[in-house]
Amino acid sequence: TTLAYGLDYFRGLRSDAGRLTAAARELGAFLATDGGPLPERLRAPLSALARMRSAVRADHEAMLRNGSKYGHPEPGGALGADLVQKIGFQLLAACRLMQALREAELPLGVKLVSRLVRHLYGSDVHWDARIEPGVTVVHGMGLAISRAAVIGAGCILFQNVTLGMGIDPVTRQTGAPRLEADVHVGPGATLLGPIVVGRGSKVMAGVVLTESVPPGSLVDAPRPEVRPRVHARQETAERAVAPIDSKSG
Repeated sequence: TTLAYGLDYFRGLRSDAGRLTAAARELGAFLATDGGPLPERLRAPLSALARMRSAVRADHEAMLRNGSKYGHPEPGGALGADLVQKIGFQLLAACRLMQALREAELPLGVKLVSRLVRHLYGSDVHWDARIEPGVTVVHGMGLAISRAAVIGAGCILFQNVTLGMGIDPVTRQTGAPRLEADVHVGPGATLLGPIVVGRGSKVMAGVVLTESVPPGSLVDAPRPEVRPRVHARQETAERAVAPIDSKSG
């Protein structure tokens, strides 16, 4: 009897409280309108958490939109399921968590998540990098993102992309790349210095870019040179000068 009453009691609480996601949504709306006398020490962490949640949702929506572009036309899963199954999305969510912890002034938590990202994904993404909501990371291994880098909404980054610090050879200004909205950066591309990649541009795989490009640009790497291997050329030369056997023919 006691167990039955207990179950009924908690069932009633569950009904009154509603789903956890709904409660989180209401909290986010409450914080967004600055509508309550929260203690200052709680306001910053909760606001950071609400912004992180919004950014993760925007990233998930962008991932679903971009999926069909790269041979993945299957319908996307729920956010929670994709956090488990999609490595690039996992990495991006971890970056959002780092940013939220930084905004909440919890430096130890920031560094802990940063170390986990390095060990789990082989990526070094600084928590001060500005990553706008609605970014897609494909595969997620080998990223190196500088603290001064800026990644606009709608950008797509493949594996082994570097957005690193550098010095402008003309102005001697130090900085990191800024990607405007909807920029695509292919596998293994390296972008260095205080450059701007214009909106809607595409940087192909293997490119090393150290200068700004206008919106709508296609940046391609030089075609590789194909020639015989050294030992193959030597064997060809040796056959050409080999003496003719008098017994043959």
